[in-house]
Amino acid sequence: YHVGWTHASSLRSGQSIFTPLAGNAMLPPEGAGLQMTSKYGSGMGVLWDGYSSVHSADLVPEMMAFGGAKQEKLAKEIGDVRARIYRSHLNCTVFPNNSILTCSGVFKVWNPIDENTTEVWTYAIVEKDM
Repeated sequence: YHVGWTHASSLRSGQSIFTPLAGNAMLPPEGAGLQMTSKYGSGMGVLWDGYSSVHSADLVPEMMAFGGAKQEKLAKEIGDVRARIYRSHLNCTVFPNNSILTCSGVFKVWNPIDENTTEVWTYAIVEKDM
């Protein structure tokens, strides 16, 4: 439910394949992904085949072409299952202070300053051959 409520505005403006999730008007289909957590606070969510889905509709064809070519190359090197992970949207947290969102290419370091303040360092991830 997090995505539909928290990101409703951006889902509606981006016109991606996830736009219908805005406001939880619909839920992702069965088998669309998985969510894992550890008892220590770390976790990871995977949205299968969501490579270009967080981008504006006009970027989707270009992103899908790039991602498809890269996935084919990776499949030869590391196999189909691992290559599919590359084309999926991963959101991960390594407790206590690291987060990554693969589709939006963001890595974050969360630095607690005091009980009411947290400083966040955000890094952009760009593929070397992009």
